[in-house]
Amino acid sequence: MRILENAADKIREFNNYPDRLRESYHNVLTERRGRKSFVSENGDTSDRHLYLIDRALRSYFMMNRGNRMGGSESFVSKLGNILRDNETKNILAQIRDLTITAHNLQEYKLNSENLYESFSNPEHGLSADGTYFCVGATKVLHCLFPELFVMLD
Repeated sequence: MRILENAADKIREFNNYPDRLRESYHNVLTERRGRKSFVSENGDTSDRHLYLIDRALRSYFMMNRGNRMGGSESFVSKLGNILRDNETKNILAQIRDLTITAHNLQEYKLNSENLYESFSNPEHGLSADGTYFCVGATKVLHCLFPELFVMLD
């Protein structure tokens, strides 16, 4: 796959970028405290975790270039509203303990597509400027479920 060509060089270049605040992404990974995701058994996510994701997206992943995310309060509010939708909570609860090595991932393909669409959709998604938030959506999915979703640029 083309995305994997020169992967080691790409990772080194990414990690050596001088302005990346690695702590924000590290906090996303460690705050789970051994859990596979930021999602509870009933599909809830805490505001604290949403703010950690917001900070990582803005600093380490530099997703707010051109003010694509808008302000933190607005972004966290949009993300929280999407995640509190009953259908979305049901999906979150179903996949909360999955990892990328699960043998039955195909069963969750439609759910994953629905989550991605809800985050990336230009009309009701996460972008502040009404454009697709495709790369940001993969990063949000990864931050919520680091052991399940791989980020794609």
